[in-house]
This record gives sequence, structure tokens and C-alpha cells, in this order.
Amino acid sequence: MSCRVAHDARRICAMHLSRRLPADKMIWKYFRNGIFWVKTAYYTLKRQTEVTYTNNPSSSSLNEAWKKLWNLRILPKIKHFSWRACLNALPTKDKMLEKNMATDPVCAICGDGTETLNHLILECRETLPVWIYNPIRIDTIKVPFGSYKNFLWCQMNSSPAETVEFICITAWCIWTARNSFYFDHTPFNAEQVRLKAQNLFLETHGRKPPRLDKEHTITVTAKWKPPAPGVLKLNTDAALFNEGDAGLGFILRDHAGRSVLAGAKRTMMEGSSIFVEGMAILFALRSINDAGLHGFEVESDCKILVDGLQGKDIPDTHRDLICEDILGAAKFSGCINFIFTLREANKLHTP
Repeated sequence: MSCRVAHDARRICAMHLSRRLPADKMIWKYFRNGIFWVKTAYYTLKRQTEVTYTNNPSSSSLNEAWKKLWNLRILPKIKHFSWRACLNALPTKDKMLEKNMATDPVCAICGDGTETLNHLILECRETLPVWIYNPIRIDTIKVPFGSYKNFLWCQMNSSPAETVEFICITAWCIWTARNSFYFDHTPFNAEQVRLKAQNLFLETHGRKPPRLDKEHTITVTAKWKPPAPGVLKLNTDAALFNEGDAGLGFILRDHAGRSVLAGAKRTMMEGSSIFVEGMAILFALRSINDAGLHGFEVESDCKILVDGLQGKDIPDTHRDLICEDILGAAKFSGCINFIFTLREANKLHTP
């Protein structure tokens, strides 16, 4: 069996099969609800073609865009990264494969699709929350740009300089987190990337990023809060490793912080970090149900997942993959509600 076939076989074996056995269906990735509309196809094509002038190296607009880039008030290393990104000259896996320096072009962070620069920065399921939940709130899937260069230069033509600077900082933070994932085996965490970008902007500009929404402001001193007396609180966490391995963990505590039940396991699993976080909750719910415990609330630091469990609008791909399974298991486990918390407060050890 070839290495490629073995890799695909491992990914297939690691897929989660829902106990609900839902019917297969087609998903249109350029719209959040997954449904194809001619209007979304029109806007997709329009967005991809409205900045085609950027591919003409002799245009005056191109020269003006480069001037704007080099005049941005960001760190020199971020300017250099942005310049290379616009030229598509960063060592992503598709580029490495062209030079015979890699054998597998698949994005290891999400395990879905070839790792091009456009995929990594704008389309990867793991980096999407960085854009949706940061101050500028750009849904790069709903409004695709064709390439990172088009995306950045569209912003240069329509947004204040500070917004463009924050976009460059955010993209650089995604890139450095990607490198840490590959070389240091540090799990990719969209919330930490978003926080790092905001803090870096604050350091270089002396103020918060533009259009900062208080709802998503991070407080690094957050601590675990106990539940009300008579109620238990479940905290879960997950880590996605290379080659389809994932670690799941949970702890159930009472109002005094005493551990009532805990569990952890490492297993083969295929999916995004959002999906793996959901599997950690599902693993915990089934364990709690087996133990005969009831009357608890679930707390997670995965905001997209919690939004979906609370009935808010999230991409249907996430809802169909895991949210419905969690909600089904919650009915039998005595779950009261689902709560979002910051990562600093989602500690699995007893405080």
C-alpha cells in the first residue's frame, strides 16, 4: 500500500460516524447555511474578478498598492511577511510539493483541502473563527476574495489604514501559529491567535484595534467560576495532533470546586479543532450518563461551538457534524445549558 493510500485510509478510519445516521447532503461552502443560491454564486465571481487589475504589474494602481503596503504602521517583519504573501512566495505545502520538498499537500491543521496560502489564511476551518470573531469581523468564506493579495488590496481601497494594519497583523499571527503547529507541535487555537493579534496591535498603536466589540474583549485574568450550589459544572478541552490523533479531556466539579468525575483519552479522529472540541463534550456527556449523574452545565472555550449549541447562527457544516449529536446526548444526560468561557478560565485542574 502506497504512503498516500495509507494516509487516506487512516483519515477515513478516524472519521466520526453519527449515531443519528443523518442523510448525506450537498454543502455550498460559500454561504453560511450551506445552501446554494444564484446570488451567492454571482457575488463569489464578482469578488474574485473585481480586483483582477492587481495581476497587472504595469498598472499604476498596482504601484500605489505597493506604496500603501510599505507605508503601513506595522513591524518590519510583518511588512516583509505581507509582501511575500501578496507575491504568494511563502513556503506553504503546495509550494513545497512543487519543489519536491513535501509529499502531502493536505492542510494538517484542518485535514481538509490543499494547504495553499489562500486556504491557510482565509478558508481553513480553523482560521475562519479568527476573522469572524475579531474586531473587524470578516467572513472570508461568505465573501471569498480569490487570493490573499486580492483580499488585502480590496481592504486597502475601501478601509482605513488601521484596519489594513490589523488585517496584516492577524494574517501574520495565523502564519506564526501555523509554523508552531508544524515545528513545535503546538495545537492551533484560534482564540489565542485572535488575542495575540489584538495585543500586538495594542503594543504598536497604543490603542485597541478599530471597531473593537466589547462582547469579544479578552480578559487574561479570567478564572474558573463555580456553579450554583446543587449544580455541577462540566469543563472540557481537546487537542488536535498531527496524523489524525486527538486528545479529549473533561472534569465535572461541584460548587466547591471538588472533582466529581473526570476522564481523558487519546484517539484517532478526523476533523477540525471545532469538531474535536465537540467530540470532547460528547465524550464527557456519555461518560456522565454512564455514571448516572444529572443537573450540570457545560462550559467550553470554543465560541463557535457554544454559539451553535445555544441556537445561534453558525455555519451548518459545524452544526450538522457535531452540534446535533451533542444536543441529542444532552437530553439524556441532564444538561442544563451551555456556556462560553475564555481559555484562561477553562482549566481542567481543580483551582
